[in-house]
Amino acid sequence: MLYPDPPFRAPHLSISRGSYARGDILRANCSVDEAYPAPNITWILDDHKIAETVSWKTSDLDFKERGAFSRLEISILEAEHYKMGLTYTSSSLGRAYQDTYYGSYEKQPEKEDKEVLRYTLVPPPSGQFSLSCVATIYDIYARKGDPILIREDAPHPASVTGEDSSGAMSYSVALTWWCACVVLLRTL
Repeated sequence: MLYPDPPFRAPHLSISRGSYARGDILRANCSVDEAYPAPNITWILDDHKIAETVSWKTSDLDFKERGAFSRLEISILEAEHYKMGLTYTSSSLGRAYQDTYYGSYEKQPEKEDKEVLRYTLVPPPSGQFSLSCVATIYDIYARKGDPILIREDAPHPASVTGEDSSGAMSYSVALTWWCACVVLLRTL
């Protein structure tokens, strides 16, 4: 009979940036304390499962506690592409779950056999989304880490008048005017 030993704390999620611009790639890490058996990690984006990592397949005689770790890269598209349906990876260790405005998913090995899950996201109409991860051990344990809200960067429009936000003329505009005056004086 199997007696699981769950992790002590909730999964810990860290992300490269708390905001995004279209075309960015966000990198996220989800780590779980040691447990027996090692927990699986499921990535959740706006309450939708987008990827799952099976941590370890152990033999019946292996009782070692192991931590779990999963990495995810989210590519933010510039604009909405066509809608996609349910996709499964070729590996039995990863699954992808799709919904209406989400993009595509793929799982690729990186250096040193560490796997990175890659997911392409069409920016949501609200300009923000939440990301979290859930650690599970079979059907007997599931714990979700604190979700992180990721917002689209606010646009920073360029000045049409050549002034910065304080109303002062910028250095590059002043230099351009000075060069134009010098060229005009030389042509006279």
